[in-house]
Amino acid sequence: LERGVRGVVSKEAPPYTSSNSSPTRSSPTEHGIITCQINNVKKSISYTAKKCESKMLPRVGDKVIFDIYQVKP
Repeated sequence: LERGVRGVVSKEAPPYTSSNSSPTRSSPTEHGIITCQINNVKKSISYTAKKCESKMLPRVGDKVIFDIYQVKP
């Protein structure tokens, strides 16, 4: 768990719309990429538009602050 990580959006996540999902077809969710440094190591973190707090999605080059959580498979 890392809180208050600062990074820069290097790839935008496509907007999330629940109407796009078909119950018979499951497509993989497209992710955006945030580039950041954690413990002096450059990392690329994926994110989805669904997890963004703001209605305004971050654009390429935007500086963002986010939290990282471990996801159990």
